[in-house]
Amino acid sequence: MAAKKKISKCVKNADNLTEITECLTAGAQSEKITLGHIVEQFKYRGFGPLMLVPALFVILPTGAIPMLPAFCGLVLGFVCLQIVFGREHPWIPKRLEEFSISRGKLENAIQQAKPFTQKIDRVLHERLTVLTHPLSKRLAAACCCLLCIGMILIGFIPMLPAALALPVLFFGLGYIARDGLMIGLGFLTVLGSATALYLILGSTASA
Repeated sequence: MAAKKKISKCVKNADNLTEITECLTAGAQSEKITLGHIVEQFKYRGFGPLMLVPALFVILPTGAIPMLPAFCGLVLGFVCLQIVFGREHPWIPKRLEEFSISRGKLENAIQQAKPFTQKIDRVLHERLTVLTHPLSKRLAAACCCLLCIGMILIGFIPMLPAALALPVLFFGLGYIARDGLMIGLGFLTVLGSATALYLILGSTASA
């Protein structure tokens, strides 16, 4: 019970990217961090952190783990579809909840990314809130669904799916901090990522 309160307090007080990433392992009782554990702790914060966390897994060094990007794309697809259909609370299937990653590997990746996340935190703040409208959120989620398909298709190629996860990261940051600039960057990078995916799949098909 005490561990659960500790985790909840960490998540409740987290208000920037660095603190959110540090909460991924806070209070964990085993050497494996499950997706179900992460969803349970962050779900009351809305969909922002649940868009952010899988995208981070793809962009961080953990993205080099074979097939992890494809799995994260699948998880993000479930999350973003629920946003599109207006669901208020996130849900994922039981089998996805049981997916786990080594606590040591995750902590190492978080520490390696800390200088990066701290730089983002310096520029992240509430602005252009017109872009945080629920309609914008559904449109962003629909775009993310398309990117998730790309992550699943090219998930076997190490680090390449990070380009598709980047817009999702921007959207997650934007909705956590009500930062419309990040959401705008998300839409811009969607165009770039979609173009890159089209070129990659086109060249693969012609080969």
